Amino acid sequence: MSIRLFALATLCTATLAAAFPLLTQDTVVADISLNKQQTQETSISLNSEDLKSPHLLIINASVQSTRLRGYIELDGKRLLNFDRDGIEINLSPSLKPGQHKLKILGQYEPADASVTVRFEGINTEISQQVSGNGSLNQTIIIDVR
Repeated sequence: MSIRLFALATLCTATLAAAFPLLTQDTVVADISLNKQQTQETSISLNSEDLKSPHLLIINASVQSTRLRGYIELDGKRLLNFDRDGIEINLSPSLKPGQHKLKILGQYEPADASVTVRFEGINTEISQQVSGNGSLNQTIIIDVR
């Protein structure tokens, strides 16, 4: 093999290696963990006048003996830690004009149960459901006008 052909082959190999990096085991593990986590996000708009009435966050499971553990966070601040079979909290006193991020994070047992997260108020009702993995990761973006 001539030096010119060897140099060309080496250059092509280096170019291909840079263009198509090998997948590492870490990359595959990261993909698997992301696929296990079910994240749901919903956005709603509310009229500030409607906040004079209750706006309830209700979390319950399909099976009464399901245990829910975790916390509810509004704009990065914990509103409530929970370890029970159902939750109902009035969010109206905590909401002001502007955009808010409500997060519900936790686990439920048994993992094969289903859990429903509802937000109910005047002219507003949304529902999110998760099942099958034992993990809660729900986000509701609330825009108060």
